[in-house]
Amino acid sequence: MDGATAEAAVCSGGSVRFYNCFLTPAKPKDVNESERRIMFPLISIWTIREGQEKAAIAALKRLAAQVEAQEKDTVAHLVHVPDRSQPSLPTPSSLEVVFFEIYKNRAAFEKHVTGPVFKNSVKRHKRLFLCTQVEDKDREKISWPYSTVEFLTRQAGFIRPEAIKHSAQDNRQQKRRLRMG
Repeated sequence: MDGATAEAAVCSGGSVRFYNCFLTPAKPKDVNESERRIMFPLISIWTIREGQEKAAIAALKRLAAQVEAQEKDTVAHLVHVPDRSQPSLPTPSSLEVVFFEIYKNRAAFEKHVTGPVFKNSVKRHKRLFLCTQVEDKDREKISWPYSTVEFLTRQAGFIRPEAIKHSAQDNRQQKRRLRMG
């Protein structure tokens, strides 16, 4: 069993070591370390507690705005929910939240998940999400949002400049709504 598979098995078993499971993905043996430094993308999925949808989305919008403002090495931090008007297969839960994130490098990812923006947001809002018991790096048991994480290595593709421009416009509109609401 390779490191990533072994850690995934540990993560799905109830009580887990927080640091190894959530903060330190196994380094693939076939990826050149210089390539790893270029970008560090991932997809993570969380589940909102039923009845907490509006509060959870508002909290995630604030988190995204704080990450954008304070974490310059986070290249992309996108939060999505399923579009129930489209025929997704398999049909996702309406409570699912999908994060697509890109970090400048592995160190930037680790700085994000151990930094004050992310940790304070989780501490304040974890009641809005399905949680599990984990152990932190000091082996203390804590409640933490249950998540799946898939670390990615880009093989091909692009991002059109208008997607970035559109995203920036969306962010400005969301910030105005948050100030008004």
